[in-house]
Amino acid sequence: MSRVIGGYDTGVAPTLLVPSGSISSSMTMPTTPAPPLDPALDAALMQRAIALAEQGRGWTGPNPLVGAVVVRDGQVVGEGFHARPGRSQAEGFSLDAAGEASQGGTLYVTIEPWLQGPALTRILDAGIRRVVVGMLEPHPQREGQAISWLRAAGLEVEVGIEADASRRLNEAYIKHTLTRRPFVALGTTMSLDGKIATYTGEAVYPSTPEAREAFEGLRAMHDAVVVTVHHVLETNPDIKIPGSRHRTPLRIVLDALARTPTVSHLLARPAGTGLLRPNTMIIVTRHAPQDRVRALQAAGAEIVVAPETGGILEPRIDLGRLMTILGRRDITSLLFEGHGNLFASCLEAGIVDKLHVAIAPVLIGGHGTLTPVEGSGVSLVEAGFSLRNLSARSVGDHLLVEAYPARPGSET
Repeated sequence: MSRVIGGYDTGVAPTLLVPSGSISSSMTMPTTPAPPLDPALDAALMQRAIALAEQGRGWTGPNPLVGAVVVRDGQVVGEGFHARPGRSQAEGFSLDAAGEASQGGTLYVTIEPWLQGPALTRILDAGIRRVVVGMLEPHPQREGQAISWLRAAGLEVEVGIEADASRRLNEAYIKHTLTRRPFVALGTTMSLDGKIATYTGEAVYPSTPEAREAFEGLRAMHDAVVVTVHHVLETNPDIKIPGSRHRTPLRIVLDALARTPTVSHLLARPAGTGLLRPNTMIIVTRHAPQDRVRALQAAGAEIVVAPETGGILEPRIDLGRLMTILGRRDITSLLFEGHGNLFASCLEAGIVDKLHVAIAPVLIGGHGTLTPVEGSGVSLVEAGFSLRNLSARSVGDHLLVEAYPARPGSET
């Protein structure tokens, strides 16, 4: 029987795995009693671990975001987070910081430790008595295995503290782990009356530095930012990332016929990144003229040929099958920037997981002015996409809204 986790059908039945370190008589088994339970304190410290994990956002893919806090006698004695693949794990950082103070303490960690990594033996060797875990590892063949190992070693383990927040933290990792497809977000800016541009074509964009930094900062939170060739031809974007600490995400252009100009900003080497190539992928179809494809490759772009729909005269990239291609490359999250027909196509293809909308404090009006979602629309309100877990926050004089769309008739 397959598992359904987080709304995704894994198609995989759980099996028992053997951890890389087995419990032996040479290991020091905990003998001190576990610290007393305090639900409020557990929640507060897990929230701290989640905040630590956020510091790795944009750097850890395809690994999860992980934060860890070591506590003894009610005092934080060590903290850490997973910074990027190949670096030490969050648990190791926090235990190193705690040193001998970890003896008899509690470890808070946002996600179940990796079964095959060094974290489990590190936890045992450090003398940790109790482990508090935000969420289980989502992969059905690894779920709960590390928890069982720790309990067999004599540790007290609590699972599910701040579980919803822990799952939101790693929503991209969860989807990619279970489906091998990236988590997809749409990002756009509109006026209070739902317009993305004036009738002359001037686009709505966050007008204050605070709102601009917050909206552009979404790019750094994803493995790749996706735009269409129409956007490139109209605005020649460079997809900047505010601040210097953020990794520059992969830039992806949907360009069925390879029309991206070789002199566009997206084919320039990103300034201040140390990258020797543009870090830009252009998705084309088999109908793209080969001379254009070769010119784009010579300019430094990576070319990926994707399946198409629509025929030879107006080929359109098959977004659903493209997600499979990108997921196999361990691209775990995508931010689509744009509006109109692109967003409609994404929704109709069933690939959208989340929406980010910046609402500017302005009214534009006008017949025929563009809206965030175009396409053919629906005939009845009940046939539209409903939005779940809607949240909003003020940034300067703008309102930033997040929501999760559900397909018509979906219960999730």
